[in-house]
Amino acid sequence: MNFDKLLINHPLFNDVTSRVDDLRRRTNAGERLILPIFGPSRVGKNHAVAALRHSMQSRMDGSRRLMPCLYVKASPRPSLSSLPQSMLQAAGVASFHQRGGPEAKTAAAIDAIRRLGCMVVIVDEFQHFAKGTAHADIADVSDWLKNFFDQTCTSGILIGLPGADRVLQYDEQLAARANAPSHLLPYCWSVPMHRAEFTSALQEVVSALRQSGFGFDPPRDFPAVMATATAGRFGMTVKLLRAACYFASETKTIDRKVLAQAYAEAVKRDEGGLVNPFEREPTEADAFAAYASLMRRSGYDDSFIGRVLTRHGADPVILTRARTDERQEALRNVRKKLAC
Repeated sequence: MNFDKLLINHPLFNDVTSRVDDLRRRTNAGERLILPIFGPSRVGKNHAVAALRHSMQSRMDGSRRLMPCLYVKASPRPSLSSLPQSMLQAAGVASFHQRGGPEAKTAAAIDAIRRLGCMVVIVDEFQHFAKGTAHADIADVSDWLKNFFDQTCTSGILIGLPGADRVLQYDEQLAARANAPSHLLPYCWSVPMHRAEFTSALQEVVSALRQSGFGFDPPRDFPAVMATATAGRFGMTVKLLRAACYFASETKTIDRKVLAQAYAEAVKRDEGGLVNPFEREPTEADAFAAYASLMRRSGYDDSFIGRVLTRHGADPVILTRARTDERQEALRNVRKKLAC
């Protein structure tokens, strides 16, 4: 089952894609911009740049190969050599530059980008550079980025978790050049607008499943259960339902049992041992707790979460209530351990 072409009808997603398209137009007009895109995993950050990558595909201009957009994935163990090396690999010329230190590889990457007519460089998993390891100090990375964009005259899209902003803020000139980050966030079930949009998106997926020949027997209050299971992430919703399709490949019927199995297979590893929501009746508090827990693990503090929820029409009391519920849950867990 292919869900990739389904519309993600989310206001934050639409805002990010609008800013990406604006960067494309302004870059084509001669401006050079840096757009950070931050958010938790499986919210559609890469999907938000898909249209730009498609519109700026590599092509031949006579005998010259042009690559207007270069997509690079940062190494989990980054260094000042690893990023230019990744750029050379993405450009298809890495075999000529396997040796040499950071300076030589950086010079080679800048030369390749100029020769290929590159206009936009996308760096994914950029948060790895915010760790400040011995191999890539934040100050060095910040200075490297500033010089790289100055010398290549390219626009940049930096994708990752919000902690990556530390790199951009370290250098005053780089911070001034970068645009304000776009935050692509999950749906929050406690926000009425998000609830309606998540339900609508879910209905679109279910409709596609039925058109593909699957019977669907969802649990009661299916959207709320899915919001709890996925913490409101459309990407994780797709991952879960793909797994459900696999487990229902013979019966062609997706029910609570299949969804519980799919959750255990596709989601629970990522969610740190949460109780399977398809095996019980989750509450609205459970849905919000899943959302808030994901946001905090991704690097967002309660102040940021509260501002987002208030701006989107949620009752700010829910965040205070969630913190109280967390403390009570932690206390219950301690009591259980002591009782053992």
